[in-house]
Amino acid sequence: MPVDTYRTQKRGGKGVKGAANDDDFFTNIFTANTHDTLLFFTSRGQVFSKKVYTIPEGTRTSKGRNLANLIAIPGGDKVTEIICVPKGEEKTADGNEKYLIFATNKGLVKKSSLEDYSNIKQSGLKAIKLQDGDHIVNVRISDGSKDVLLCSSSGKIIRFAESDARPMGRVSQGVKGINIDETEKIIGMELIDDTMEILSVTEKGYGKRTQASQYRKQTRGGKGILAMRLTDKNGEIIQIKPVTDKDDLMVVTDRGQVIRTKISGISLMGRATQGVRILTPKEDEKVVSVEKILDPEDDGSEETSGTDE
Repeated sequence: MPVDTYRTQKRGGKGVKGAANDDDFFTNIFTANTHDTLLFFTSRGQVFSKKVYTIPEGTRTSKGRNLANLIAIPGGDKVTEIICVPKGEEKTADGNEKYLIFATNKGLVKKSSLEDYSNIKQSGLKAIKLQDGDHIVNVRISDGSKDVLLCSSSGKIIRFAESDARPMGRVSQGVKGINIDETEKIIGMELIDDTMEILSVTEKGYGKRTQASQYRKQTRGGKGILAMRLTDKNGEIIQIKPVTDKDDLMVVTDRGQVIRTKISGISLMGRATQGVRILTPKEDEKVVSVEKILDPEDDGSEETSGTDE
């Protein structure tokens, strides 16, 4: 949609919805020019590419187009990440490389040059080599200066310098980011610095915010430290998110219960605490999805940056 669509609604005040389906909500919003590139990563390690101008233009109240109609997603696979790469910003301002950082379910991380993903056929490319039973959890774009934060379902978290993972070719499986056993899995990866807050949410509806500085830097491949005190009362961690107190959060259970709440209402707590209750699930019900909600009426930009938006 043209950016002006939501600038107009912003001036008109709150209450105008950006999608026609009340059961759906925004999780990613990109302000992009027509010749920017969108990269679509699937859980099984494929990457697809589309120019922004090839995405059908919609109205404010239209639902949009299913991704399966835009890219050839293999049967049984699903898109886990969408990244916008602005034209001309494939490198940093001083000419250094940018990277894609991958995290997999089994605790591997891979760092590859963004330029390795610049020529993608319509049928897609293999983005990462995966072991049997492994899949992509997160993909992030980086300038090489951040720290990597990996969190496991058992409540362990590890933070290490991005430079600990050397750049590798596109069809490689990466290196061990955190040492986990067969009963654990990675539930999230983020690129952080000490200015951020990290939200942790458990399957039984508990959550907390913690300053990123409380997660000390370690050496890649270790067992990590306690990210959250987990008990029978709060269950396993199911998601981590970098947040600010201006964000909203949508929490969804496996029985369709949904709660939208403000991040500012979730306590800022220490690392080894169990959190506060965000949602009260019923017996045998658990949280399955946590998304930071972006408001389409507040895209954070005040100036129009070009005519081809």
